[in-house]
Amino acid sequence: MLNTDVFKFEFVNRKRERQIIDKFIGNFLEPTKQALWMHGERGTGKSFLLTEYVVQRSSFSSVYVNVEVENNTSFTYLKNLISQINGVAKLKFTNFIRTNYDSIADVGQQAIGVVLSILEMNDFQLDKLSYSISNYFISKRGERENSTALVKKYFLEALKKCPRLVFIFDNFTQCDTSSLDVITSVTHELIDNPNIRFIFCTTDDDIKNRFDIQQILAEKIANIPMEVSAFDEKQLFVRMIEQNFDFDEENLALISRTFDLCKGYPQRFKEILINLYTNQGIEINNGKARFIIDVFHQILVKKTISFDIDALCQGHRGAKNILQIIAFWGAPISINVLFQFIDFFVNIDPISFVKKEAGKTIQILEDMHVLSRSYRDKTILLHYEHDSLKIAVKEYFKNERSIQFLHLNIYEFIKSVNSSQEQTYWDEYQHSLLAYHSYEAQIDGWIEYNFAYGYDFFKNKLYKEAEVIFARLESSITSLLGEQILIMGITLFYCGQYHKANDLFKNIWAHELLNDFSEEQLVKLYIFQARSRSCILETQSALELIVQAEKLDISDEHLQMLLLGTKQSILYLSPNGFTEAKKLFDDLTAKNIHIREMALIYQSAMDYYEGEKALELLNKGLNLAKKFSDKITEAKILNNMGFEHLRIGNYEQAQELFENSISILVEDQPHEQVYPYSNLSVLYMISKDWQKALDCIFEALFWNKSDYVSYVLKTNRMLCYYFIGNSQWEKLYNELFKYVEVNRRIDDKIYKKICINLAILAQKCDKQYDLEQLLKLCSPHLKNEWEYGKYRFLKLEQSITGLSQALPKPTDSCYIQYYCDIEFEPWLVNFTHD
Repeated sequence: MLNTDVFKFEFVNRKRERQIIDKFIGNFLEPTKQALWMHGERGTGKSFLLTEYVVQRSSFSSVYVNVEVENNTSFTYLKNLISQINGVAKLKFTNFIRTNYDSIADVGQQAIGVVLSILEMNDFQLDKLSYSISNYFISKRGERENSTALVKKYFLEALKKCPRLVFIFDNFTQCDTSSLDVITSVTHELIDNPNIRFIFCTTDDDIKNRFDIQQILAEKIANIPMEVSAFDEKQLFVRMIEQNFDFDEENLALISRTFDLCKGYPQRFKEILINLYTNQGIEINNGKARFIIDVFHQILVKKTISFDIDALCQGHRGAKNILQIIAFWGAPISINVLFQFIDFFVNIDPISFVKKEAGKTIQILEDMHVLSRSYRDKTILLHYEHDSLKIAVKEYFKNERSIQFLHLNIYEFIKSVNSSQEQTYWDEYQHSLLAYHSYEAQIDGWIEYNFAYGYDFFKNKLYKEAEVIFARLESSITSLLGEQILIMGITLFYCGQYHKANDLFKNIWAHELLNDFSEEQLVKLYIFQARSRSCILETQSALELIVQAEKLDISDEHLQMLLLGTKQSILYLSPNGFTEAKKLFDDLTAKNIHIREMALIYQSAMDYYEGEKALELLNKGLNLAKKFSDKITEAKILNNMGFEHLRIGNYEQAQELFENSISILVEDQPHEQVYPYSNLSVLYMISKDWQKALDCIFEALFWNKSDYVSYVLKTNRMLCYYFIGNSQWEKLYNELFKYVEVNRRIDDKIYKKICINLAILAQKCDKQYDLEQLLKLCSPHLKNEWEYGKYRFLKLEQSITGLSQALPKPTDSCYIQYYCDIEFEPWLVNFTHD
């Protein structure tokens, strides 16, 4: 891989714009009578859209014209146009003139000699073609023709060699005035020709200074305006560079932050990548590029801070302190509290501040759009204009020795403050700020304070918030009790950090920290460690933990149901575990128990039943979740109901349920959005909207924490790439093939879905050996599969054996498409493990 490959962006999305362009270009059977006017802000990717989508098309010939911004001498744009026609139609302009014209009136014999003898376009004095009444070309038939007529004839002559022509005038605001008159006149005269299309592209900032072009587009050339705006979906940045980059969770987080910084502008993203490369922030190994995380952070800090921070701090005494206090405070700061703290801090470090200058400095920072204020309950709150700016300022100052001293003083200030003043503010922020600054300053007792603060969130099932606090304790695990580590592990599990959760649970066993555990704590240790291991595809060891837990004499019904529900879901995912899992599911649901934990069992109904039976059981779970106000379980069951509706062909209902699931999960367990987003991608794959499917897959990738779902997304990406003709499918194909060859004892469903989809592509590409190997590998994993669930496997097998026999199909026609007619093996993900 070359360094230049890093900056070769893939063409992604732009579905709306592509539809407008396609409709405009049409089939060339009728004239459009209009041009297409593409416009937008600088950096939105207008030129990239033209060159990668329009110019690359083979159903017509494109004449693409563009000039450098600084080159606007007379006839530069027209010269470029004629040069491009010359190349596209293989029609030399000089040959065209010699063939069709005898002389130029009022130019002189010397000029005529030049015109009739030149061989190359660059030798031609095109300024002699000025559009005026005094200069004419004399045709072979003795007719006097001006330069517009000549260029028009040249266009039509080119049309004889290229029956369909699309003229693209990019960066049209850089068209010099001499060329503008000719191009405008020729466009106006040829716009009714059914075999010609005109596209003009302008940049919004530039056209403000070109009233002549504004007037032409408004009054002289009928046109369809089309705005090209910045991307509003961060996954598109990943799709632009994924062909050449390796991504992990940390890289994806950086891309997400970069998207916010660039506000969705592709050109700004490219500028950051160039800056990153030239600062040794990108390394290339094994044909893939990777980000150097520390350098990337530094680049983002420089890009985010849009003012000269050093000059500001040197020019305004106290500016540095104001920037640091507001950045490191840990919450929006009341302006009254800020001045109270300045009074407090000046008594400790009188040199650093001149109090009377603080207000002036704050005003300067507001005028610079560094700081802004908001209003709440008669309180003025100061904060950074954007979160990204606050993060960047913190990064800028984080290594200064004075920062820990600042945290210590903020902590001491908050401890000493009279909270009856600014009571509303302190009621909201006092505990969070004491926890934060005690940790940053390493105050005695900070571990106990932070655990207690995080535990308050945990008790209220606010796992996201608890995870942020508990992350502060990870370096102090040896100082924690077993029950504290258990709570942190459960929190990490609910936040999708399955590997880290498993490590914490192992720590409890390794250091024998469970001797004082209650029955509930011990059972939950077994359950959540088993769940974590199941999520990282260590199914056998997960089942071993469940076996150990079943030896306990569990008296609590809720814990019993939680344990048995966990066993059922892990069995379902284990090799040849389906029959036992279904029996356990049936036994548990037959008890008709109405406790909260039963909702988690009902949510697996679609794994064992189909259609109305599955939906009936899922509804029971949904009603229990609502009864106990369990929004997370409700969201998960909605996703699973969406799967069942997709399976029976109710696609609109399925989409609505997936989207409803996302709307709940986004607030409380955002990483779990990966499930409904992944399932939405399958809906789009079924309708053959591969680009939209890829959008959903990449949105899912941003949230994914599950090893299992990683294989789902990789398999579905491979299929999408294959069907849109993107060669990346082959790389994913090879990786997945290697995975199933090496890992024989994995979940039957994983094996079946990967193998059959690989086999489908192997058949389409005449990879006969691969096809036979894949079916051989897959066969043992179909033991517990429903008969018609084997339809695609058996059909592929028939293509090898040549035998013709009836294949098993569902008796209910609503399942035919899911099991038989879709040209790939649909792979959706349901909530069964938690």
